[in-house]
Amino acid sequence: MVQKSYRLDKNELLDNLRVWNSVLRRKARMIACGGTALTLLGVKASTKDVDFMVPDIREYNYLTKQLPAMGYTQTSGPGWKRGDEVFHFDIFRGNNIHTTGLLQSPLEDGQNRRLIEFSHLYIGILNDYDLISSKLMRGTRVDYEDCVMLATAHRTS
Repeated sequence: MVQKSYRLDKNELLDNLRVWNSVLRRKARMIACGGTALTLLGVKASTKDVDFMVPDIREYNYLTKQLPAMGYTQTSGPGWKRGDEVFHFDIFRGNNIHTTGLLQSPLEDGQNRRLIEFSHLYIGILNDYDLISSKLMRGTRVDYEDCVMLATAHRTS
């Protein structure tokens, strides 16, 4: 899929994940974090760095073995990129987001909210507390602004 811009909106991101689902033959649960979670929640219009956690290690191993069949190459650590696409996917293993380890698995009750479930791919969104904590641990200005946007969105909804 060729992208026209350097950012993905919610619909484009879900279209990409539908393609992933069509390739997968086993279950994989992905939990959106970072700006991706904010985009899927409608707090941000788009994202360029797509961040997901795969808390179950077997599911992570399976998913990352399937990515090359979809045209992705591993760029560094958790990063995966396909062809000339400007955006890339960061797929974090276990309960980690960048260098932040969560105290509870995002697969436990109340730790994520279901966005959509395809035949093989479950997409959840990390709970607000862990979203804010992980963004604040990175400490960039954009991360701080994202936290304010999330808090403001919940205050007005």
